[in-house]
Amino acid sequence: MRHLRPAIAALLVALLFPAVQPVRAAQPTPQPGRIVERTFTNSAGTRAYDLYVPAAASAGRPLMVWLHGCGGPGQMEAGHALARVAEERGFALAFPLQDRAANAQDCWNWFDPTSMHRVSGEASILAGITTSLIGELGIDPTRVYIGGYSAGGAMSTVMGAAYPDLYAAIAPSAGAPYAFDGSGRKAYQEMGPRARPVPAFILQGVTDEISNYAIGRINMAQWLGTDDLADDGQQNGSVSLLPSAAEPMPPGPGLPVPLLLEHYRAADGCDVGRLLTSPAEHVVNGALFYYDAGLGLQRLMMDFLLAHRLGVAHRGCG
Repeated sequence: MRHLRPAIAALLVALLFPAVQPVRAAQPTPQPGRIVERTFTNSAGTRAYDLYVPAAASAGRPLMVWLHGCGGPGQMEAGHALARVAEERGFALAFPLQDRAANAQDCWNWFDPTSMHRVSGEASILAGITTSLIGELGIDPTRVYIGGYSAGGAMSTVMGAAYPDLYAAIAPSAGAPYAFDGSGRKAYQEMGPRARPVPAFILQGVTDEISNYAIGRINMAQWLGTDDLADDGQQNGSVSLLPSAAEPMPPGPGLPVPLLLEHYRAADGCDVGRLLTSPAEHVVNGALFYYDAGLGLQRLMMDFLLAHRLGVAHRGCG
């Protein structure tokens, strides 16, 4: 059966995402343990992306898509800390890059109505990168994730709302709620008939001067509200806005600042959210996702995401 999985995944991609077709072009072959630079094109435009496939991984691996913030991080390197976690945990890593022609500050256009909806604008490009890799690499389609920081975090919120049938869980850190709506209703409406609870991992800084701490808490509340609606179509408290536990995390290897980790669970017990509070400001928190100093945080994020799958029987978790 294993050799049939890439073909089945490719068929699912064709059936679920037919509206925006990619323009096929020869791409560099993935080299295990190395970064490969690629591009993806569909009718909405072209974006470059870096791809890392771990040396020890096999068919059926998960996929993580990571979106940078404004300013662009430059080219990813094989020693990039999240690539180290990919090697440890055995997932492929895609790193899309914004085009300066689309945004002068290299920000993802998460606020642009053209890019906030399914099969439209940058949302369709990012989904296209994702679905093309599912088929090509034999990715497990139930274990696909997206996250990002700052503008990338806000764009990953868009992707969770527009493509809940593609991403099993998301990590929208230091971003913004979908359509600036903290209730979760607009994200639920965007999900349409594909609505399902989407687990979210969020890092937010108390002293963040760009995406301030109140925005982070609203972002968490938005996803809890969306999940409450998505599990049964009613906002009835099936997903609590209050954490089930709060876990202090002192500084240590890979965690250079003290953190507070809040856990959020649905009434059925599903782990639907984590909010990680940092005392640091915007740039320092962003660096935790890119450098070895933040490896512990990156492992926390990926362990949360990798624990979730699409389509599992447990209500609220898939």
